[in-house]
Amino acid sequence: MPPPERQPEFMKAMELVRSYRQRPGIVRWGLFRERESRELTDERAEER
Repeated sequence: MPPPERQPEFMKAMELVRSYRQRPGIVRWGLFRERESRELTDERAEER
């Protein structure tokens, strides 16, 4: 994941690829942050 200073730019870019990530068979997709630091740490997709 990007360093904290690049996270806003990264989030905008990920919005552009969101529909691709939610391809057929994927019921949930998201980006996740560390609770304490708020840094992006993970991208997950949940299949049916």
